[in-house]
Amino acid sequence: MDEIVERAMLKWPDVPACYGWLTLTRRGEWRFGPERARISHPRVLDFINRNYACDREGRWFFQNGPQRVFVALDATPFVFRLDGARAQLEAHTGQPATHIDACLLDEAGHLYVDTELGIGIIDDRDLDWFADHALSWDVEKGVPESLRFSNVELPVTPVKAADIPAIGGFVRDPGRTAVTTGSSH
Repeated sequence: MDEIVERAMLKWPDVPACYGWLTLTRRGEWRFGPERARISHPRVLDFINRNYACDREGRWFFQNGPQRVFVALDATPFVFRLDGARAQLEAHTGQPATHIDACLLDEAGHLYVDTELGIGIIDDRDLDWFADHALSWDVEKGVPESLRFSNVELPVTPVKAADIPAIGGFVRDPGRTAVTTGSSH
């Protein structure tokens, strides 16, 4: 977290939290307000990404000075994109994910990975690359059973999309839903 943010938190410790203002989309875009306007200014994006964190209850937030702005997640706390040149995953925050603990595939064909950063959805624009690196397929269901990433074979576990928050230990919409249980990174 930025030093200026930490100082603001100490100076104004009782600023109320904000809900329903900030959203993270399935493609890793930050959106704000009821109209879900896209945030595109590079410095603002960098500031949000540096001050993005999770509380003990699995609620993700952006610490905006003394105010905690809770984030509604369209999918997961992280959205991973493929850096094809290096065959490495990078989170929407710009952080590299160097270790994948699990690959999960939901009934709609969304691919999730659990990494040292936390659980995240794979940006749909990168799904073809992963399909090309499938090692085995369930022909009847038409889905991969395992894939190769960074020279490691990873089993692909089928899951229900509704179970992803519990698996990842996060709350999808802190302003509306109760806290889930599960492991949190």
